[in-house]
Amino acid sequence: MKNSLDNYERMLFKYLSDNNFPEAEDYGFIASRADEAAEAFSQARLNGKNVTEAQEIAMQALMADLNGETFDDLVRGILENYSPEEGYDFFIADMEERLEDLRERYTPGEYPVYSAEYDAFKTELLGVIDDYFTTYLPL
Repeated sequence: MKNSLDNYERMLFKYLSDNNFPEAEDYGFIASRADEAAEAFSQARLNGKNVTEAQEIAMQALMADLNGETFDDLVRGILENYSPEEGYDFFIADMEERLEDLRERYTPGEYPVYSAEYDAFKTELLGVIDDYFTTYLPL
């Protein structure tokens, strides 16, 4: 990831737009938050953090308080790869037993978007859903 103000602005705008946040229309908010992220990256590097650590700090600054997804929103986002939208509720209900452990461990907003923890959680969730489809609904 290139750590520039423009990239932070584009990334935040895309996230806000894709998730229907009203802030997607507020360029001042996007510019300010992108500036905070760029500054957080620079400060982290000055404090001796490696690039990966500094990027994570910048992403936390960029996405602070924007974890608007619920557990079911995450599941629906993954289901886009497997089924038409009208089937989402059926599959979520049918997978409930498999999803129960993850649902108990995940609290919306617990992991900052783009953090390693968030990516790990989404990867685990993807694995559960993929296993469901390959086990119960083979093509």
